[in-house]
Amino acid sequence: MTKLFDYMSIVKDVMAIVHFKFKIKYDESSLSYLRFLSHLKYLAQRIIAKDNPLDGQDNKTLLKAIKTEVKEYYECALEIAQYINDKYKCALSESEVLYLCINLKQIVSNTKIDK
Repeated sequence: MTKLFDYMSIVKDVMAIVHFKFKIKYDESSLSYLRFLSHLKYLAQRIIAKDNPLDGQDNKTLLKAIKTEVKEYYECALEIAQYINDKYKCALSESEVLYLCINLKQIVSNTKIDK
């Protein structure tokens, strides 16, 4: 039961971080929302299991481009990674941050700004 609560907490908290950072209102019926939610569920599973299959992947070139081209999404991904590290003592790999950043860009680009 504790693991289930942790999964839900991670997903809810990350969704809240993204909501406040980008001032978006989620469309829970949209494909981008469902994809983002799915990504967060699997991320939460990896965090709780302390399993990071993305370690060791070489994405240096892509990561360098992401850092400069979509800086605000990268910064948000780092903020999420810091939250996860602080709360769950789990450091996300560069590859995990990269995939999170890509998913952030997707959800924010396809979601309405909440005014």
